[in-house]
Amino acid sequence: YSGGRWHVFYTGTDGNLWRMGYVSSPSLFDMKSEPRRFMNSLNGGGYFCAPQVFNFPAKGRWFLIYQSGLGATYSTNTSVSNYNGWAAGRTMGFNDGIDFWCIADNSYVYC
Repeated sequence: YSGGRWHVFYTGTDGNLWRMGYVSSPSLFDMKSEPRRFMNSLNGGGYFCAPQVFNFPAKGRWFLIYQSGLGATYSTNTSVSNYNGWAAGRTMGFNDGIDFWCIADNSYVYC
């Protein structure tokens, strides 16, 4: 929840590949009527799934952690509501495991 809206990142399919989607709404009850958008700007290989998003004030950015053709992947954005503003996916340096989850303190992020 940020800026008076709920921001939901989810795994879905475009009919061929697994993709991440985004939907936003001021009310959870109205979420079903809001448009869904596939996140095409990530450029991380053949699929994108299992998203986690969080704000990391130490870097002044939002981070999106997910699985992709690159393995453990992240993208950054200055605004969680700008679904086309996510940087192209960057590898986190490992590709084993699934459904990565990260936590952060005031200085570091741990996966």
